[in-house]
Amino acid sequence: MMSSLVSALAGLALFAPAGSSTGGTADTVYLHGAVITVDDAQPKAQAVAVKDGKILAVGSDAQVGALQGPATRVVDLAGRTMVPGFVDGHSHIGDMVLGWNLTDLSPPPVGTVRDIAGLQAAMRGALARAASDDSLLLGSGYDDSLLVERRHPTGAELDAVSASRSLCVFHVSGHLAVCNSAAMTRLGFVKGAPNPPGGVIARDGAGEPTGLLEEQAVFAVFGAMTPMTPEVAAGSFDEIQTYYASLGYTTAQDGQTASPATLDLLQKFQAAKRLKIDIAVYPKWTLAEKMVARPTDFPDGRPARPDHLARLAAFRRGEPRLDHGRQEGRSRGAGSRPAEHRPGEDQGHRRDHHDQGRQADL
Repeated sequence: MMSSLVSALAGLALFAPAGSSTGGTADTVYLHGAVITVDDAQPKAQAVAVKDGKILAVGSDAQVGALQGPATRVVDLAGRTMVPGFVDGHSHIGDMVLGWNLTDLSPPPVGTVRDIAGLQAAMRGALARAASDDSLLLGSGYDDSLLVERRHPTGAELDAVSASRSLCVFHVSGHLAVCNSAAMTRLGFVKGAPNPPGGVIARDGAGEPTGLLEEQAVFAVFGAMTPMTPEVAAGSFDEIQTYYASLGYTTAQDGQTASPATLDLLQKFQAAKRLKIDIAVYPKWTLAEKMVARPTDFPDGRPARPDHLARLAAFRRGEPRLDHGRQEGRSRGAGSRPAEHRPGEDQGHRRDHHDQGRQADL
């Protein structure tokens, strides 16, 4: 089987025509490969030349090899396949900072948790390693559809891990979580407590919470997490970027960015030239309203445009670009919420949003 080399070069999809060159000596050349160009006129090539982080030329080994200079780095692909960098269609790279160092509960082949007993064992291991304090102990990545039991764990099963330490586990989707009794009490999710707006506290036939939380109820768990220092957040984000790039992604999404801290982190990484990939940010409309009301709360004091429900901030390794935003998909995903009409908003403007594929309530 031919092995593949997924390029981590941003913008590889923007190939120069095969055999063409914009002039100059290449910084790096990739030779002896199977290059997939995504160009119908020349779908395949052997080699790629790069200069200043951009594609200089694509063509045969001889054509690209002619662009070598004394300082050019030469990479022998040895028959491996080079493809354009992948553009992430839907993720929340900013939110990954919160969960990056949590106990991994992923099923194979990503992780090792096959059943609820395995999940319990993983959380017992986390408990044994954890500091002796009252902070919330968390795991992430379980998938009920891939567990042997084909169901969510229960709060009672997490009580078996610890009846005194508050602990919760996040579903792989991020839209669900399960907490033990100590954590449910800590969150105020006890018998008789109302569901939070947009969320669900699952209950048994007697009205007792089972430990399963859905949608907006999960955000209460996020709110109870121990605050992360900027240094830890930056370290995690650096590792997350490397992870994306290692899988061939050159552009990542941060859908529904709701935290000024996330924008702050991205701006700092861009200013320090620490961005390894491009990141498209889709601020939640509530964040845009905050930016309008109190722009000084944001790192550069940039005001948002109140005539748009959302806007896209493309944080690039070079210069940033600000533009109108839209959700990754044209149809609303499970658990997502379309933008709502607010008093004073122009009907025609909302129609424009709708026609361009953005989520707008008409």
